[in-house]
Amino acid sequence: MQKGAFKKRPFYLQRRPKAADHVEKTGFQVVKSSRFAGSSRHKSSINTRHNHDVITMVLSSPASALDAMRKATGDLHQDLEQTLRVAVPGAGQSEFLSYAAALFSWMAPFEAQLWNAPWPENMRAAERDGKSQWIEDDLRAAGMNDAAIKDLPGSGFTPRLDTLAARFGTAYVIEGAQLGTQVLRKKLSTALPSWSSRWLLGYGPHTAEKWRAFVACAETHLRDDESRHESAMAARDAFASLAAWFRLRGAA
Repeated sequence: MQKGAFKKRPFYLQRRPKAADHVEKTGFQVVKSSRFAGSSRHKSSINTRHNHDVITMVLSSPASALDAMRKATGDLHQDLEQTLRVAVPGAGQSEFLSYAAALFSWMAPFEAQLWNAPWPENMRAAERDGKSQWIEDDLRAAGMNDAAIKDLPGSGFTPRLDTLAARFGTAYVIEGAQLGTQVLRKKLSTALPSWSSRWLLGYGPHTAEKWRAFVACAETHLRDDESRHESAMAARDAFASLAAWFRLRGAA
């Protein structure tokens, strides 16, 4: 990529909706911090009772762990697909970088804690860690300097990571997002012809294999309705927080 290719219209300086206009709708309080410091003290006020009602309705008898998490996030996924700016026809560098910055500032504060927590050996968690670094590499390649990255506000989302089932739910959203980049990469192939995004590259030729391994591990360790319900709740909370953050940051 040529140096300064994005200086004409830096995505992180684009006008976005005011945070105050969105707090009531999304339940988010933007955390202004240095490299997300202290963001773990601020939690999203997602309507947990509503989430519980949705999951109770669709998960009366989940066929599998994947089925539970997929159903719990299905309506949120459908809504986000219709508004995510990077996924619409004609999206290009600006839309991708707005999306990447929002995803980075949502995931970076808790990603290491997620993957460094106890996992079954066949999850190979260490190989899944570091996605926020991939995105940071993309932001730097786009022209963001240390100060601009440091000044990105954290979403304040603090996922539950105290049980394996809850960790599976949060990981489902991250691994699912990584799987979805394969579609995004094709859509953006002409818009980003001279730039190989590290995030969009993902696991490369092992992407499908990594997803199948994640699903197999979930099915092995989430065998009862209680653990599947817990993972589904965590997945819904994580997806809802990410979707709301995309909207608050102008990426959706």
